[in-house]
Amino acid sequence: MKRVRGDVVVLVLCLIVLIVALIARQKNTPVPSFYSTYDTRANGYRALFEVLSQEGKKPVRFERRLEFLPKSAGTLFISSYESDVIAGVSFHPLNAKDIISLKRFVQRGGRLVVADPVNGGKEDSVIGLPASHPIPQISYVRPAIDFPLVDGVHSVVAPVSAVFGRNNPKVLPILATERGYVGIEYAYGRGEVIALTAPKIFSNAWLAHVDNARLAYNLLTTHGPLYIDERVHGYAQDTTMWQVLPQAVRFSIALLCFMVVLWLIGGNIRFAPPFDVEVPDERDSGAYLTSFSALIRRAGASALTIRSYVEDAHRRVSRQRATSGPVLALLADLDRLTNVARPTEAQILRVANLHARLRKELT
Repeated sequence: MKRVRGDVVVLVLCLIVLIVALIARQKNTPVPSFYSTYDTRANGYRALFEVLSQEGKKPVRFERRLEFLPKSAGTLFISSYESDVIAGVSFHPLNAKDIISLKRFVQRGGRLVVADPVNGGKEDSVIGLPASHPIPQISYVRPAIDFPLVDGVHSVVAPVSAVFGRNNPKVLPILATERGYVGIEYAYGRGEVIALTAPKIFSNAWLAHVDNARLAYNLLTTHGPLYIDERVHGYAQDTTMWQVLPQAVRFSIALLCFMVVLWLIGGNIRFAPPFDVEVPDERDSGAYLTSFSALIRRAGASALTIRSYVEDAHRRVSRQRATSGPVLALLADLDRLTNVARPTEAQILRVANLHARLRKELT
């Protein structure tokens, strides 16, 4: 039992050391900035959310699956989430059901605003979004035409590393460079889709430019209540308790379960012949009495000891005037042992036991 407890202590100590090391490593690892309204770093959209809130537009952070998007939503804004990766794991990328929900939302009259440098995948084709292609990075973008959505916008300042092609007659260019379109708009069903290849236009680092903020206001607040998808960035109301835990804690719990399984296997499945543990030498009172009687015999006091027991027994019986059968029988047995010339150790023990029984009968 002591060995098992020692193993448990060692496992617990190893687990504690591992948890501390993982947490320390996670703290030292730089966390990338996400295109989320909760993020206050360079790429975050916290400034955008605060600006629109101060203007009284009341943007809503939507953290549920898109199938639960309320019918009252007029504009849905989805920013790039491909970079929202920690330790190689993405948060909540859009799936087939989400794309179907987007299609229904736009077809019934909603405005979908997508800010993502990578466009044109299989999911994008469902809502007619054309493909984009990378270009050498540039920083200045101008409105393509005189259009209400870019009213008052003269030049947008933000890093641009991808554009849409100019050979698509179905789209209406909003922002353009000499290399292609940075922003486009096209009708889909009763609604419209607006796509930007430069999500940093609305980021904390670049929203301070007046034209960037004016463009955000025009695109996001002129078509009904604004809902900003935060589930794609990991802020999901349907997140399980396991998903809420930090990765270091989840890894430690899994490792602890693995160690417990190994401990149970080692304690219940025999992998070797049984090993008999040596029983410690613990003597009882019988061994003491045997040793004491042997000492009396070697000292030549066996007869004297027996006679002392018998005389004490007679004094007790006469003092209490006991005449019961068991008492007299025990006294007779003691008298017979006094006639032994050279008592043995067993006879000395016999006298002591008879004397003890006699005392119990008299009490």
